[in-house]
Amino acid sequence: MPTTYYTEEEYNFMAFLTKAFWERCHQGYETQPNKDYYPCIPMSLEIVSQQIKFVKKYILDTTKDYIYDKTFLDVGCGLGHILLAAGVVQFQTFGIEVNPKALPVWARTKIDFSKLEKGFDFRNYSREVFFLGDALDFPLYSKFDVIYFYIPIQNNKLMLKLSDKIIHDMKEGSILIANGYYHDQMEKYHLKELANHIYQKPKEEGK
Repeated sequence: MPTTYYTEEEYNFMAFLTKAFWERCHQGYETQPNKDYYPCIPMSLEIVSQQIKFVKKYILDTTKDYIYDKTFLDVGCGLGHILLAAGVVQFQTFGIEVNPKALPVWARTKIDFSKLEKGFDFRNYSREVFFLGDALDFPLYSKFDVIYFYIPIQNNKLMLKLSDKIIHDMKEGSILIANGYYHDQMEKYHLKELANHIYQKPKEEGK
């Protein structure tokens, strides 16, 4: 992935946000009711911002679509700092979180997805939607253009089950940012590797 250079102001802002989220985690938000799942572990915004900018450029270079029409889902979003980075480049941002104490106060919409109506329509929401519930039960992975995770489950068998479900359900042409997963772990899925930890689900031949 090409190196992205930041101004001193951008770098300091990302460092400030990462530090702030870490502090929130250590003020009680790290409490995780489901012991199979990791507590709040913020990923470096500098790294993720590079990945998101790469994905944005890839979409713009390979399609005629507008970024603000594209949906971005963070699986295990915690306090939502990854969604802030995705929102900056105009993705419609959505998060899944099992821990109700972790959801940020700035979330515009919080939805218990176990109570979702069958006709749930993304077009009713512009950004900053948080789904509360277990990612293993989430029924809408096929609706998203970009899916992000950073190993939200510490139980290896359950994490494998989750990655299997996400990749099976995600739509053709959608992009997965799988931080914490290595190349040899992803080979079995036969995805197109766009960059380190960034993959695209290929379209079936003939479509």
